[in-house]
Amino acid sequence: MLILNGLKIIIKKYNMQKIVITKGGGNSFSLSTKMLTRYFELSNLSKPYFYERKFSHSVNIHSEYIRVDNLDNYFYMSLNDLGDILRDDSKLYSKENYFDQDTILRDDINLIQAVEEIKPEGLKIVEIPDDVKWYIFQDDDGSETINEVHRSWF
Repeated sequence: MLILNGLKIIIKKYNMQKIVITKGGGNSFSLSTKMLTRYFELSNLSKPYFYERKFSHSVNIHSEYIRVDNLDNYFYMSLNDLGDILRDDSKLYSKENYFDQDTILRDDINLIQAVEEIKPEGLKIVEIPDDVKWYIFQDDDGSETINEVHRSWF
């Protein structure tokens, strides 16, 4: 409580929650191999495997997927080691191999810790009061804002 000119003013302290959003610049939410590897470590998940797509310009055009250890623009991440070179697309998207980073909640404590440790250029952490119901709005340039959910009736 604060007393100012004889008036009692009650100041409510909020517990804050942290949420990861993109800074913008044309990028949507995506995590580098370094970020995902750290997220997996913090979450006690097995090591992820990253693959880069290489096109073959032979008579029968197909793609090859080469396993890489550190690549910012990887094409695919697998939960299992699919070998150094992969030519079978069906293995990429099977249930036991596929992981979609969009399934990571933006207020996931392990994601937040990974962002705080690595400080990736395209991501930032926003703090809002703990009791706010929120959603993420993405602007045309890829930047995101946290908006409070309001009620609507039709």
